Amino acid sequence: MIVVFVVDTSPSMRQPLQDTVGMSKLDLAKMAVEDIIRGLNKRISEHNTYLQQQPQHHQNLRTIGLGFSPNDEFLLLSTGRQHAKQAATAACGAGGRLLVGYGDHSHQQSADSSNEQPAANHHSNVDSFQKELKCLQATDWVPGKVGPNNKPIPFPDDGGGSAGLNIALSVGLQMLSRYRLNFRSTENYGMGRLPSPAVLNPSGGGAALHAIQPACLIVITDGACLSSPPGEGGGPLQL
Repeated sequence: MIVVFVVDTSPSMRQPLQDTVGMSKLDLAKMAVEDIIRGLNKRISEHNTYLQQQPQHHQNLRTIGLGFSPNDEFLLLSTGRQHAKQAATAACGAGGRLLVGYGDHSHQQSADSSNEQPAANHHSNVDSFQKELKCLQATDWVPGKVGPNNKPIPFPDDGGGSAGLNIALSVGLQMLSRYRLNFRSTENYGMGRLPSPAVLNPSGGGAALHAIQPACLIVITDGACLSSPPGEGGGPLQL
């Protein structure tokens, strides 16, 4: 499964949580992402362990092109620009918001179902994901703060807010769409996804596995960017 995480890094995410010491809203968001990943990894591990213990069940699944589940693919986007010391185009995609994209192995997973192995043997982008997740920082901006010219400092263009959330969501959906186009055996122009031929004809290599490739996009935000005034980065959700 492809899981796209969009984490809000607007200034409001710097605020501390009530009844906690030293923990911000962004810290809680990071913990939530880690918990979700642990749960998904556990699901894959338990499924593959069960198939290893039930050879006949595994063989039945392989007859329709299924079997061991590959590792989930995790993508990470922030609503505000990260790695600010680098140029936005050099740091990462989407104006510094796309932190973890598809790994090089994404298009090669299960290319040959006859040599199928448990998911533990597949490469994973989890290490890069965890590194970028821990380095996430919320935009340092305070409403009404006065600059050197004695005028209020405006909300940064790349500081997140509703505009950053809209961009991150759009980029995440576009990446999912482009990924699906790599598998022509299941994608049909004007007719959507038709997985039946690939599932019923597993001899076509790894096509059957991608025929029912699920995906989800998870947004973690405090919602302040949708309720704040425009001068503080607020605005409607527009994809």
